[in-house]
Amino acid sequence: MSAAIDESLLPSSSSNTWYDTVEEEDQLEPAPSELNTATHPRYLVANKDKLTIRYVGKGNHTHDVGAIRANQPCPHRRLLYYFEITVLDAGSRGCIAVGLAGGSFELNRQPGWEANSYAYHGEDGRKYSESERGEAYGPSFTAGDVVGCGFLLSRREIFFTVNGRSLGPAFANVGRDLYPTVGLHSPGETVVLNFGAQPFKFDVSAVVEAERQTKLESVALYPVPQASMAALVRSYLLHYTHEKTLAALDSASPAGAAAGAAPAAASSAPAATDLGAAGEAMDVSEGAATDLPTNGASAASAKGSAAAGGDAAANGSNSAGSGGAGGSGGSGSGGALESHVREEGAREAALRATMAQRRRLRQLVLAGDVGGACDECERTAPGLLERHPDVRFLLRCQQFVEVSSAAAPNIHSEGSFSPSSTSRSAAHPFSCAASACCSRVHPLTLPAPVDGWTTQLVRDRKPLDAVAYAQQQLAPYREQAERSFPSLLQDVVALIAYEDPAGPATPAAQARLMSRAQREVVAEALNGALLREASLEPTCAIERLLRQLVATHIAIRDANEGCGEGFRLREE
Repeated sequence: MSAAIDESLLPSSSSNTWYDTVEEEDQLEPAPSELNTATHPRYLVANKDKLTIRYVGKGNHTHDVGAIRANQPCPHRRLLYYFEITVLDAGSRGCIAVGLAGGSFELNRQPGWEANSYAYHGEDGRKYSESERGEAYGPSFTAGDVVGCGFLLSRREIFFTVNGRSLGPAFANVGRDLYPTVGLHSPGETVVLNFGAQPFKFDVSAVVEAERQTKLESVALYPVPQASMAALVRSYLLHYTHEKTLAALDSASPAGAAAGAAPAAASSAPAATDLGAAGEAMDVSEGAATDLPTNGASAASAKGSAAAGGDAAANGSNSAGSGGAGGSGGSGSGGALESHVREEGAREAALRATMAQRRRLRQLVLAGDVGGACDECERTAPGLLERHPDVRFLLRCQQFVEVSSAAAPNIHSEGSFSPSSTSRSAAHPFSCAASACCSRVHPLTLPAPVDGWTTQLVRDRKPLDAVAYAQQQLAPYREQAERSFPSLLQDVVALIAYEDPAGPATPAAQARLMSRAQREVVAEALNGALLREASLEPTCAIERLLRQLVATHIAIRDANEGCGEGFRLREE
């Protein structure tokens, strides 16, 4: 037997792993985390950590190999899956193999010798697949070396690394449902596996980013007419009510000035009320208020507004043209082109006509004054919220969020609650000054002052009672919630159970509700409802194009047997 294991060769512990590069929704897919020690040959001994294995046989025959696989196959919905082994002891001959194999692979054979198995062997540096002869590939490896195996899912390609250096592609067009597998075949051989709980020797993140950059560069090779890009920008500014930025664009561009001169004359008068400097800053800033929502909640809100815009999202040619994002034209007859120009002009005029109203409501929601937004909506568009129950539900949930945020420092203390310390919405969380849109159908008022009711619940340690009451208050919207926003209601009512909903101890689902991004989701849903009322597309043309791009990449992944990464939309 060999000497004791040199613990300095073991991977160091760290919380920084390459899994940070995986999309959030794809992290739910099971991934290897340890070795499957329930079934392996008698020639192997596995440590309690289920990561370290030692060969204890004699290794005299080709069928007394000690192979072992991971507890899960490589996940499919990733650009890359990767794992490493550290050779603690090379044994008497260094017959160590690392690679991938199917679930039916015989564990008394070296990976790579049988069908549907792929491996890199340490004694000769050769790569093996369905053969005992192998092919020249890389250097041999021994004690102290770190050997990795990577699986590029989109390419169905396997590569190997030694001590942080890639050896290049080894196998292409491989199947799926492959397990990380290691084979040992001489006395004393000992290895420890790393499935990502510790930092890798190889820079996996660099490969992932390089692959994504290659994909982006290939997309950038396709030309886009300048007129189409300008039209997309204009449609974005019109949709998100950035009137000053649109005016600056028109004044700086002769083409833009010509396109916007006539519609600008038809623009409605400014809103009767103003939010002051904060409101002005929202219009001209380049911050969060102007960004396309890309988080999970915004995707949910999009479902509520997709009914009118779904056809455009599914049709590539219409996506660019609808909502002022058409562009080049010129391929049809002169009459068709003129008709298209007239339609685009009418559409822009309609967007401008509703801009002041939409901007005002957006500012109120982004400022946290949901009650004011409800009042303003009822004044300028009576009955709109009754006709759009999905938007009404979002507003009522957001109002509950604003109450929780404003009242939290007071309702969980021994002192009395001071209505003056919070907004009007916090003092009367489920009623608006003129909210016939809500109170006429579903009167929502607290039975007692907020401070006494909530403080008593907290003092008596009855947070579940508070949650139950909140659920009762939002019960009229349960049907809409379960249809369009299946998890939102549960996340919202859970806020009342936390002493500081905006604090670090609050779970991610509730913390997200307290962010400005969630206000943007609600503001965009209300904006979409107003546009639907005016027979306009409820979503921006750029958003529809992005949805189509995402759907296209998901379809490509599905055609690749579900292997690979979808298109990533993320905030840098």
